[in-house]
Amino acid sequence: MTRWDAYSYSVAGRRDSNEDEILILPLGEDAYFHGVADGMGGFKGGDVASAIVLNYAKEFLTARFARAVRPDQLKKILRELYDGADAAVHKEQKTNPQLAGMGTTLACILAKGNKYVVGNIGDSRVYQLFGGQLSQVTEDHTYVQDMVRKTGIKPDAGVLKRYGHVVTRSIEGSKDEPDLFPAHDKWFTLKDGDGFLLCSDGLIIDKTADPESALARLFVETTSLGEAAQGMVTFALNAGSSDNISVVLATWGEFQRTSAQTGEPAVGGRESLAPVDAGTPPWRKWCASHTPTVISIVVLAVLALVLAFALRSFGQSEGESADSLTVSRWTEESASPAAQSGVELSSPAWRPFAGHGLESDGLSDDLVWSPYLSDKLMYYEVQFGGIGPMAFAEAHCPLNAIESLQAKVPYRVTVVAVLKGGHRIPGVPRMFIFR
Repeated sequence: MTRWDAYSYSVAGRRDSNEDEILILPLGEDAYFHGVADGMGGFKGGDVASAIVLNYAKEFLTARFARAVRPDQLKKILRELYDGADAAVHKEQKTNPQLAGMGTTLACILAKGNKYVVGNIGDSRVYQLFGGQLSQVTEDHTYVQDMVRKTGIKPDAGVLKRYGHVVTRSIEGSKDEPDLFPAHDKWFTLKDGDGFLLCSDGLIIDKTADPESALARLFVETTSLGEAAQGMVTFALNAGSSDNISVVLATWGEFQRTSAQTGEPAVGGRESLAPVDAGTPPWRKWCASHTPTVISIVVLAVLALVLAFALRSFGQSEGESADSLTVSRWTEESASPAAQSGVELSSPAWRPFAGHGLESDGLSDDLVWSPYLSDKLMYYEVQFGGIGPMAFAEAHCPLNAIESLQAKVPYRVTVVAVLKGGHRIPGVPRMFIFR
């Protein structure tokens, strides 16, 4: 009989606690469940929610598979699992009000014989590997993914930093709908040599990038599932992951590796031992191994700064033209003289938009900003995230004239004052969500 092999690995990474939970659950001779849950709500909530959900999954599926199960029932069983887990989290919140707001993701595979289905809610992921190629089966339920789907544009670094972890669906007692795959068929069919990766979002640093090739190599170019799983976690940590990281790897049938196996892959539980140096940031390890080089660079940098300061002071005392200087501090009071002298600004502080935080305007409104105080101004150049730049003669623009703008999508808006002679003065950007 063709069989499953599986291994799971979960670490807190650079966090104080691990809110992830993982589960590998045999269900009789020919059925299996693999799951990853990433808790949300802090130390006193996230770890509770993820544990509740996978404990419920274990109890529910063990009881359900004690009876006969047909492959065409897999989707129905998986939907019942999500509904019951959501109710269990809701019940715990009612019993313990201090846990209000906790929730968790759940990405999983449920298989019977050579048929399987995939479930997902949140931003944990399921990948399938076949023929050395890794492809994502699930779709993230996140603010960033919604933005990419609506606009087709990869968000900039500011949006990713601010909204990268905003989940739009989860198991939190609010009856959010999971995705079940395949969307239109009753099941997927397993092929001999299939591989699967289930992971929490801590494994994927840039949610809009394509990490599949690197992860696929780790999957097939290692000697065992255990080595592959630990290699993936180390890879994520070295790439800068600051979240909990959980990995479940599973293969079905004769899985082909590009290096000789040293032994049978093990069915693994939750591992508590992190990779060597897992909690040490990559920059610190680099510095430790390059101490003489680092000291030399620091000394040379200090000498260069002293020399630059001396030369600049000398140049100013000799009456050098301001055109040859780079202004490192920008204020509204110095706007006109700087613009008129043609100075290029390295650290602008012109603030087109007042206040701080997230603004909200309607798509039918004019976006208005503070004018740039200079008689040398030619026009304003405005960019909305990846849309633009667009030129406007006045300090405002009609939003409904920009067809690409989407409602309820965060945009990082940057206004640049373009001066006569071609000098460009960027203002401090601001985040907007348009209604």
